[in-house]
Amino acid sequence: MSRGPTPFTEIFSDPMSLREMTALILKYVKNRFVGDQSLKTIVKGVIKTVDKPDSTFDVELRSTEINKIGLKRKKLTSFKSSALMSSSGAPVVFWTSRYSSNGKPDLYQSLKAAIMEGSFSREPFHIEIASRHFRYPVYQQKQNFNIMLVLDISNSVKWILKFMEKIIAMLTAQACAAKDKLGLIIFNDDRAQIRHYPTSNIRQIVGTINTLSPKGKTPLAQGVKLALQTLQHSRFQVTGMANAIVLLSDCFPEPITGEYPDQMDEPACQELLHVADRVADAKIKLLILNPSVRSTPHYEKLIGFRLGTLAAERANGSFLNLVADMNQSAFSDRRDYELSPQMLSKFKEGISEFRMDNR
Repeated sequence: MSRGPTPFTEIFSDPMSLREMTALILKYVKNRFVGDQSLKTIVKGVIKTVDKPDSTFDVELRSTEINKIGLKRKKLTSFKSSALMSSSGAPVVFWTSRYSSNGKPDLYQSLKAAIMEGSFSREPFHIEIASRHFRYPVYQQKQNFNIMLVLDISNSVKWILKFMEKIIAMLTAQACAAKDKLGLIIFNDDRAQIRHYPTSNIRQIVGTINTLSPKGKTPLAQGVKLALQTLQHSRFQVTGMANAIVLLSDCFPEPITGEYPDQMDEPACQELLHVADRVADAKIKLLILNPSVRSTPHYEKLIGFRLGTLAAERANGSFLNLVADMNQSAFSDRRDYELSPQMLSKFKEGISEFRMDNR
């Protein structure tokens, strides 16, 4: 077949068909990612990028986001539908799949959950409802929190720094809207360090975070233990306020000795689990936020996911694995991370359940 002129003929010295041009572009994009050595470095079992040593956080605390969350809370508080009231007169905030003794499963919400999952057939129309589709009401409670944020800024999170910025922005906006007090613990010089005790000045916390640069190791247990000791102090035992620890980390503890067939038996892992038991005994809430990227293979089998899940379980807390989609232009080195609508909904629901759970 003779090769006719194409829009690319003027760009290249030799004529080129559309199919050849497409193949060339695909080959370039493939080589761009595969040949990118910054994606080849492995840290504790996770693919990471090698950012500049002086890279820091760049978290934005937007007033529009705070106002939006605050407006939503105000609407929920003023919602007076009798169908969504508990015996105490509190409105329903959201529906959860977790069994609750506060109410029976709602038929409409359970049907909706089954349909959203695709558990139905069209001809003949039939909906299959399983126990996982049951949705129980969670009622509005007026309660503020003293929150100690344990922020992982070790070397192992450099690869996902931009994603952590987004999570921190959502967390701080939530704290502002709810009028919570927020404290900050970081890992510095391979040890945990308090940078702020719980304060209402959330912007000050954000300002401090934006000066931080990932470095050093990850003493997970020490960070959670320091948060526990802080919140057990009498100054934070205030009537009408609950205490909570939020750990934002890839949950890869250090040091790892490599002397155990199962990494969960490592002293660093066992120490975190023991601290989690103490958190449960103190009846302090624990939320573990575990960021990862969809392209990471078999992430649920890695030590970070396994340890974070078990630690949250031992503390009677919550574990949220937040999986982002990584976007990168083929013609630039800039990477960005996005939460899908489903993952964003999971994050918001998880935060709400964490705040409302009275266990």
